[in-house]
Amino acid sequence: MAMTHSRLLLLSAALCTGCFKDVIPDSDDVSTDSAVFTGGAPPVPIESTSEPGSSTGGGAEDPASTGELEDPMCGDGTRDPGEDCDDGNTRSGDGCSEVCAAEQHACAPGVTIVGEDVAQGIGVCKDAADATCEQDFGSLCAPGWHLCSATEHLQLNDGVLIDLGEIAAIGVIRCRAQGGSGHYTSHDFNVDGPDSCEVGSSRADCPTNLGCNEGMHAALCCARVASCGNGQVDDPREECDDGNVDDFDACSNACANRSGSGPHC
Repeated sequence: MAMTHSRLLLLSAALCTGCFKDVIPDSDDVSTDSAVFTGGAPPVPIESTSEPGSSTGGGAEDPASTGELEDPMCGDGTRDPGEDCDDGNTRSGDGCSEVCAAEQHACAPGVTIVGEDVAQGIGVCKDAADATCEQDFGSLCAPGWHLCSATEHLQLNDGVLIDLGEIAAIGVIRCRAQGGSGHYTSHDFNVDGPDSCEVGSSRADCPTNLGCNEGMHAALCCARVASCGNGQVDDPREECDDGNVDDFDACSNACANRSGSGPHC
């Protein structure tokens, strides 16, 4: 006896209790297939095997999706809490170290370092644009540093090799006996030269009319002598000590005599 259509449907449903039926054909991507549960207990979900934090499974959430920011990083150009500086790189020796700690230099920030030995307390600093007048070369030195006297240069340049090339390193301003003023000048940093007043300059107490004409040179910078300004000459780098560090009197802020003794002085 032939089964009616309705009995065939009931038998088929009984045999497939708990089965799933693809609504979308299997020829397309598995991820787009849908299933319709037709009876019995629901299946247990299969746990994802994706790596933690991946886009296809569980694990750590993407910081971008949660609004959380990444940890501050040295070298990203932003000075974050705990960083002295951040110049956008992780090189040491450029004023900001590989761990974003400020580095001491003989030269003021933004000034070209021709050469230096910070531990020794001496360096040569240049305005790359040659826009600083020679009488203002002290501004090229780092804060707390000053233009070196001849005495300081002779004391501190031992073992420090700095190539000046075609320029001169000029230090403290001396008053010339014939009028006007000039700097202690070194054309070879590694050689102990005479206490000259070669490169012309100007001061209120010994002015010249030379103007700003030798800005192509570099500043010879020295670290402050701790005892300078105490009223006693108690360091071999001191030529004088008048009890202050005023740079506009007879004993300069380098504890150097205002009048030189060498050629051109």
